[in-house]
Amino acid sequence: MKTNFTAAAFSMILFIGNIFAQQNFISSKQLILSAPETEGNALKKPQPMANGCDTVNYKKGIGASKVWTAYTWTAGNPASGLVYGTNSLNDKAKGDYIDLSSFSTATHITGTVVWFTRAYSSNPAKTVSVEVYDNSGTSGSPGTLLGSKTLTMAEIMANTSKSFLTKVEFPSPIAIPASKKVYVVCNYSNLSWTNAPGTDSLCIVGSDTLQEIPGLVWEKTSANTWHSLDDLTTWKLRKSALFIFPYVTNNIVAPTATITVTPANSTVCANSSISFDATGSTNTYGNGWWASPNSGYSSANVNGQTLSLTYTLVSTYTVGYNSYGCGTVATASTVVTVNATPTVTASSNSPVCQGAAIQFTSSGNGTSYGWIGPNSFTSAVQNPTIASASAANTGTYQVQTTSANSCTNTALVNVTVNPCTGIDPIEDEEGFTIVENENQQYFLLIGPKEQNVKISIFNINGEEMSSIHSAGVARKELNTSSLPMGMYFVQVVSPARTMTKKIIITR
Repeated sequence: MKTNFTAAAFSMILFIGNIFAQQNFISSKQLILSAPETEGNALKKPQPMANGCDTVNYKKGIGASKVWTAYTWTAGNPASGLVYGTNSLNDKAKGDYIDLSSFSTATHITGTVVWFTRAYSSNPAKTVSVEVYDNSGTSGSPGTLLGSKTLTMAEIMANTSKSFLTKVEFPSPIAIPASKKVYVVCNYSNLSWTNAPGTDSLCIVGSDTLQEIPGLVWEKTSANTWHSLDDLTTWKLRKSALFIFPYVTNNIVAPTATITVTPANSTVCANSSISFDATGSTNTYGNGWWASPNSGYSSANVNGQTLSLTYTLVSTYTVGYNSYGCGTVATASTVVTVNATPTVTASSNSPVCQGAAIQFTSSGNGTSYGWIGPNSFTSAVQNPTIASASAANTGTYQVQTTSANSCTNTALVNVTVNPCTGIDPIEDEEGFTIVENENQQYFLLIGPKEQNVKISIFNINGEEMSSIHSAGVARKELNTSSLPMGMYFVQVVSPARTMTKKIIITR
């Protein structure tokens, strides 16, 4: 499994001329001023060897205490290619000789980290093999192949485009030979340098010369022979090293990862929470949660192997858990679907009189509705009615709507039921009186004879429902047959006065 860790951008490249003879080639180096130092979610930095795991040479090349200077070495003439990668000489592989004698307790190599640069192929399916050899070859050169892992150029290009190092996890741990001496090699023989547009390109970052002991960097030529770059007949990049950092360990127990999700179908509605439990996982060197995309939720109760997320945005998310071994990682992930909650509003014709009908109205984009309220009221109708209201129906009513994806939302409406015994027989000082007829089809306004009187009927919201003018008539019928039941106000306006009285239409 290949993962990676974040690298800072290659913020600046400084060209420095340097002349090294290899036949008629001139080697030059380009200094990488910003080295990758930050790790990402997919890689847990190993513990020191005292804890059973270490990354060989990592601190020499990466971090505040590094002693290697990072360069991209080219063959001088750009048409000739890259010293530590594809070039016109058709070299097949480059790698580091690594003496593990100081890692006396280490028994296996589980993977490695490689700093690639200048990665490109018009055929991203082409492959590069990362290989481990013992030193049983001629004069201690690479001999028996102990293990390998194949990467596609697509994987490497994805990492270099983001300034990531590339982490390689071998299919199974590779036993360290008794000699404690190995070679970790990048075999790019499937790539071809032609100096034409779209040519294959790949380079391993290397240190400056005179920064290491002799004989670290080795090359496999087009003739399938191995030799050290400290050999005076080659590139003469003496005492340099490649940025290849193998993981060594004495604990090869593989980590495991598993996630239990609540709710089990990993589907929630917006503004809801979902819980993740990875306590069934095992790890040697730590764990970590990750999520993509990394917005639209907030986390809570993060405690080792458990996680709770509250989602506010409608989307599809992937949540994962990593268990780390030494240079290995086991990953479990699950897809979370967050559905939208439906919209809903509620209203009524409140206030109403006892005996009158209460009419409820709801609207929204749900597919079903349900009402509850005082006096054990329930209804599965979107717009229900209580035919004859009583005082017990006064209170707060709730409507809940449910969408096709089973998300719900609620709205509230308050209802007031008044006793309503009819018209208040109140007269003002001038004797205006309103009298209702038997079936409330109209009300009779009786009062002093005045000129230019306007008589208006308003509902409880202050909206004028009707109006008439009276030219000196002391008795006037107010037709209310078209008005719904409820409370209204009759306003009488004359040049001399304004009077308002309440009427109740109950029928």
